[in-house]
Amino acid sequence: MNDTDLNEQSAALPSWALYPLTLVLALLFLYVLYRQRRLIVRMALFIPWIRYLAAFFHEWTFVPIAGGMSPNALISSAVFLLGLMVVKKKHLLLKVLLPCYLLMMVIVISGLANHQIGGTIDAVVKFGYLVVVCVSVYEALGAIGEPRMSKLLLWPFVMPLVFQMISIALGIKKIGEDSDTSISYVGGYNHEAAFSIIIMTGLVITSFASDLRRSFRMAIFLTCVVSIIFANYRTTILAIAPIVLIQFNQDLLSPFRRSHRRVVVVATGALSLIAVA
Repeated sequence: MNDTDLNEQSAALPSWALYPLTLVLALLFLYVLYRQRRLIVRMALFIPWIRYLAAFFHEWTFVPIAGGMSPNALISSAVFLLGLMVVKKKHLLLKVLLPCYLLMMVIVISGLANHQIGGTIDAVVKFGYLVVVCVSVYEALGAIGEPRMSKLLLWPFVMPLVFQMISIALGIKKIGEDSDTSISYVGGYNHEAAFSIIIMTGLVITSFASDLRRSFRMAIFLTCVVSIIFANYRTTILAIAPIVLIQFNQDLLSPFRRSHRRVVVVATGALSLIAVA
């Protein structure tokens, strides 16, 4: 197979699998959303899900259609405005959000000075989107509790993982941009960097999902690790290494009594050093 064929294959999953699978997964997620009584919980789950879905259909969502803005940008803007109406206004004044507001102010000043109105609006909306995401998740955690919300936050990652599994099963690859022509399985997403960051987010959330059974949580955690390895973006692989080591050692130690943990710490420490090497 030549490079041209490989790049064409990596563009998307075949339509006979893509559209039925998207419909089933979308209905499943909407059912999960329907079962939530709190509006802010629905908002916190919907924001990442719609973004990941839009990123998957990049052939259409990344193409400028109105005023130089793509459907992906329009979706982000709509979610940003919707989020401002849903979240509590007092939470927009949290001190931890001050760096975001300072960056937005610098962007506005720079944009006006350089007469770049379109780019300024786009950059401000991105940081506003980040603020809405943070506040929505913050309020949802407070509304139904961290254990339950941590489990619910894993649902938006079902679709990317399933798409990747299908691409692996069908042998749909994406050739890397480096000179070593490395291969990535990203389920039809536009770039392995974006896809691996999505899965890494799911991996971090899994680490905090303390309400899940340890064996089930470890299964999800390992699935995310394997997914990132198949995505084959080395920056993300290196970034998850500390998280994987800490989570693995923590889960391995928890079943043992305190008096026995020193021996286990030595053993797991040695294994961790080997794994790092």
